[in-house]
Amino acid sequence: MRKLLVVFGLTIISAGLSAQTGGVLKGSVIDSQTGEPLAGVTVTLGDSGEETITDFEGSFEFKGVEPGTTPLSISYISYRESGLSRIKIREDKTTELRIKLHQDRLEVETQRFVASVLPAATRS
Repeated sequence: MRKLLVVFGLTIISAGLSAQTGGVLKGSVIDSQTGEPLAGVTVTLGDSGEETITDFEGSFEFKGVEPGTTPLSISYISYRESGLSRIKIREDKTTELRIKLHQDRLEVETQRFVASVLPAATRS
């Protein structure tokens, strides 16, 4: 009886492991000039719309991604939005990416203000 329970338990565990489908997409996002990792970057998986945010090392990961090709979009404040149109995902495989983001050039308009000091009002 005990052997039967052990075999039954192992069968359930192996069935659960084989039921996991899809691939893994992971990578890192860095600054194109400095090579420093960027934390807090929004990474969106195109077909599903699933989003994640990069950690302090600039890393991200999606698990259980449907096999095939999928777009990926990357956005971060003060950096140009980036996208990859055809990331190939394979069943039970890990696809790794290293993405470089370019800083946006911010145009700031300069204003010149001139102030005058008015004489204080006198009391009569």
